[in-house]
This record gives sequence, structure tokens and C-alpha cells, in this order.
Amino acid sequence: MDLSSFLFDDNDGAGRAVGRLADRFGLSRDQTRGAVEKLTPELTGSLLENLQRPGGLEALTEALRRGDHSKYLQPERVDEDETTLDGNKILGHIFGSKQKSRDVASRASQETGVDTGILKKMLPIVASLVMGSMSKKANDAGALREERSGGGMVDVLGGLLGGGSKGGGLGGLLGGLGKMFG
Repeated sequence: MDLSSFLFDDNDGAGRAVGRLADRFGLSRDQTRGAVEKLTPELTGSLLENLQRPGGLEALTEALRRGDHSKYLQPERVDEDETTLDGNKILGHIFGSKQKSRDVASRASQETGVDTGILKKMLPIVASLVMGSMSKKANDAGALREERSGGGMVDVLGGLLGGGSKGGGLGGLLGGLGKMFG
């Protein structure tokens, strides 16, 4: 299952959380879905860039291991300040600058017609949902209990982000994902 599908899957709460986003920002569900579908690849693309750096996979695994991010899949968490604060921290790690977040919101606005100001406010919450989805999937797969080498985590990330680790470990994962974002 790719990350977009996972975010809209009502079986685990994530889909209801996206519905709650629509209510919070006064958008239709279609507008919200379109916004999330534009924001998510930007987040995962930058996440993939970070994974290519030395220690990137280990840093992500550790963040997922200790962050309890799956709590953000609970729909009521969308409205909490903690979700936005944690999301801003996630964005800082993923993008490295506020300007990149602004650029992402601006591009998504041009493609969806949703106001840039709304998308700037939505982006940290979507980042929390992305990390929550990855955390839940990694925990469900037992990947966070494995050794720090990240072996199980590569498979989880590959499944969530649309790639896979077949025939090349992290390199295979990133190669498969490059097609998705290239």
C-alpha cells in the first residue's frame, strides 16, 4: 500500500483525520484530498533525499521509534496545537528551511486552487499524518523492533512510499522511488 492510499484509508483513523482537516480548514473533502495528494509527494520526496544522506535511514528509524507519531492518526489530534508544533519540527527536519515549506504550499496552491495561507497551516498537520502513517506501518511490521541497521525499515518505507527493496537494499528503494517523483 502506498502512502497516499494509507492516508485516506478509514480503517486506521488516518482517513478520518484527513476528513477532520477538511472541517478544520473549511474545505470540501475533494479540496482537502487534492491538497493532501499534492503535499504528500513533496514531503516524501524530501524525506527520500534525507535518506540518501549518511545516517539518514538510522535517524528516521530512531525518530519513528521514539516519537509516538501514530497518535496523530487519531482524528481529534488534527485540532491540537501539539500536532502542529510537532509537524513544524518534522518539516524542519525534512525540508531544512521555512522557505521550502512556503514554496511547497505555493506550488500546491497553484495546482489545487486552495489558498496558500491555508496550505501553509495545513502542511505541518499533513507532515504529522505522514509520520504517523509511517510509524503505524513500521510498528505493525515490527520494523522498529529490529536492530538499528534498518533492514526491516527499508521494506516498510519501500511499501509505503511506492518502491521496494528488492535487489539492492536502500539503493533499490531509492531507485524505485525516484521513478515516482522524477
